[in-house]
Amino acid sequence: MGQEPAPAFRYNLHGNPGDAGSEITALTPDNGLLVLQSLKDDQWNLKRVTGWDTNSPHEETLRLDGRIPGEKGHADDWNLTVNPGGDLLVVRFCFHHIDWTELSGTRGGAGPDAVVVLIDLHSFTVTSRRVTTDPIVAGARWRFDKEGELIASGLEKSGYVPGEPVQSARDAGIYAAEVLTAPDLRPTNTCTFARTMRLHQESWADFKERMKKADVDCATVLKAGGASTVKDLESSLFDYQGFRIAEKVDTDDAVRADLKGDRRYNPEQHCTFIDVSEGDRFANYHCEFSGLWRDYYNAIEVFSVADGQRVLLLHVPLNQPAGSLLATSHGQDFLLVLREGASLEVYRLG
Repeated sequence: MGQEPAPAFRYNLHGNPGDAGSEITALTPDNGLLVLQSLKDDQWNLKRVTGWDTNSPHEETLRLDGRIPGEKGHADDWNLTVNPGGDLLVVRFCFHHIDWTELSGTRGGAGPDAVVVLIDLHSFTVTSRRVTTDPIVAGARWRFDKEGELIASGLEKSGYVPGEPVQSARDAGIYAAEVLTAPDLRPTNTCTFARTMRLHQESWADFKERMKKADVDCATVLKAGGASTVKDLESSLFDYQGFRIAEKVDTDDAVRADLKGDRRYNPEQHCTFIDVSEGDRFANYHCEFSGLWRDYYNAIEVFSVADGQRVLLLHVPLNQPAGSLLATSHGQDFLLVLREGASLEVYRLG
């Protein structure tokens, strides 16, 4: 294995993250780095770091309460969403998210609920905090459109019926797409539809006709979300940047990893798109490499979108949590890496 590249800047965040982990989660339009740091009992620190591309970064901390009365355990999903103007941050701590969104409520358990916190990024203060059981607000995928409204899509009503097969329960669920105003999170436009996949025992002709009707019924929401079909909207909300960049990057050809000179194993790579830099210059992937009978190592890889050449590779120990984002400051591209929720490393690209 060759020598690892050296970061241009290092910075250690204050405070110790809890067991639930911490991660780089977002960048504000003015290049403030946002880190959500988990503490105990669903308490969180939101960190904002500015000047991360200098030797004197500035760190701010805001304590957030992710608790819901009566809920036991930790939130199983959390996300940060910044509006295009850079003045509003939506932080969401979701409970029962995995069962609801990935299994479509098929276990018949509790529906999703969430704590939604709105933060004024100018003053870096909490402006509102609410607990919601609205399944779209609490569990759907969403992102801001260019007008500053949230475009959301997800399961609205479970189709779970005791004793019925799992597939039937998933098929019977009702899904919705909505345009939500911010900061009040009220729907201005909404539509409902069945799954965007072909249903059990549904003919291709019926499937196409049903999806055509869904696209017509959801036309207003689709226009706001910049999508032509409900299926495209769901794909773009699931991984907006990855969905967009997929037309330019063949990850099977572009993502390659050094095997560290150890030929005892035949690694298989499983790579996840993270983000793309300004102007589509670089793309960032996290990869897991598995060998015979065991995991091998993790890697953070950055490659040029223009020619598919890898420009940076960092090997990450399996027991070391690490997150990363691409950023641009003063015309220079960087890779930001947060190790173990506290150690920030900044690498120059190009």
